[in-house]
Amino acid sequence: MQFGILKELILYRYRYILAYVALIIICGGLTLWQLNSIPLGFSADEMNSAVAARHLKLNGSFVDGPYIALQKVTLALFEVGTLGIRLPSVIYAILMVMAAYILLKRWFKENIAIIGTLLIVTSTHFLLRGRTGSPAILYSLWPMLLLATGSLVIDRTKAWKFWLWCSFIIVGFMFYTPYLVYVALAAAVLLFVSPSGRQILFEAKFGIAATSIFSLLLVVLPLGWSIYNHPEIIKPLLGITEALPSLQAITERAITLANGFFDFLHPQLGLGMTPYLSLPALILSLYGLTRLCLKITEPRYTLVVSWFTLSILAIVIFNAPAALMFVPLMLLTIYGFYFFIRHWYELFPRNPYARMAALLPIAALLLVMMQFNFDRYFYGLARSNQVHELYDADIKIAKAQLQKLPPLQSGVIVVDAHKQAFFQLLTSSYPNLQILNPAEPLAEVPAYLVSAQTNTIATSVLQNRSMKLITDSRKSEEALRFKLYR
Repeated sequence: MQFGILKELILYRYRYILAYVALIIICGGLTLWQLNSIPLGFSADEMNSAVAARHLKLNGSFVDGPYIALQKVTLALFEVGTLGIRLPSVIYAILMVMAAYILLKRWFKENIAIIGTLLIVTSTHFLLRGRTGSPAILYSLWPMLLLATGSLVIDRTKAWKFWLWCSFIIVGFMFYTPYLVYVALAAAVLLFVSPSGRQILFEAKFGIAATSIFSLLLVVLPLGWSIYNHPEIIKPLLGITEALPSLQAITERAITLANGFFDFLHPQLGLGMTPYLSLPALILSLYGLTRLCLKITEPRYTLVVSWFTLSILAIVIFNAPAALMFVPLMLLTIYGFYFFIRHWYELFPRNPYARMAALLPIAALLLVMMQFNFDRYFYGLARSNQVHELYDADIKIAKAQLQKLPPLQSGVIVVDAHKQAFFQLLTSSYPNLQILNPAEPLAEVPAYLVSAQTNTIATSVLQNRSMKLITDSRKSEEALRFKLYR
């Protein structure tokens, strides 16, 4: 009897509370665990983003401005390092998860909302973009936030006028991210042209509508000033990277995209991870796409299918980033899971034992999908040679030497020209440090840290000094990273 009461309390009455706690722990753990070492080092996109953040000015480029501005703050607080560069992505990823849960709770029952949010949190795209310090996370953040706030407005929740204002703010921020300008314009057209959209504006009354539009214009104002000073940024914002793509280029992109979905024999690790989905998740997404196409007249189904289709076309024709399709792809997977459970319940409408029996294979399916993504990210990225080539940890090695060797803080670091701007970020903490490229002459200083990858010739300044080799953990010739002269 006592065991029955305990079972009821734990498994039924508090099931959602336990699920929330587990979701928070999993989300926080996956975004922060081994953030400093997986992936080890920084990609070219991370380096470029950090340099842009440090040199962000009012008369500069404001492409990806919301991300760059936050990264400027984190770099000022935590200096050049893992938190300084990657913390903005962690913050935006957690915000995206909150928006995803709000959206899924409006569209589905609470159990599907929790499971769907868990699928998003454990996806390889979320792990890669949410733990990498580049603006790619914005391709998922802004659409998810817009869907979440839009669902609260459409359902006329208690504070729906406030969420309407938030939706306008989010649309304004979308203009800063390449390609999302089309999503922002589509949302604006839908609001002002559709009868339901005009009804929302009518119920909100003139004051709220005018305030929302004015707030949107204020958000976009810095971008307008940036375009005025740098007209050339219009092309990347609109996704215009080439005049007219050739048929061969379109075909190659289509093949690459198809391999990203279906080629499980040749997985890729690095800046982008393929296959995009595990095999069970791919089957669920195809099942969800099929069911949604059969009832395409329903507004939500039309939204997801058309969004996924347009993102595929943008990737194939205009060479848009694959991150553009993450949100609709995850929604298709969640819909597939939802239809699968509903169909099972329809087979056994009055048999509680059959419904309970379905919990074991469903739980096993979820565990397989999550384990697949976890292993690929946390074990694959940590051991892949390709990752070592794409992520550069030299600045971490240089920082360690600066902390161990005070004379180097007034010395010289010589790196390749394409890394010089990134290493210049160290001078904010070490103002007497000089960052030079191999073509620049060396002055007389207490110590020199010379990149082993450069073609620097040991001049008379270095000939009479002792040399120490600085290596990393690799077991190859590439392990030699720097030569320290004292």
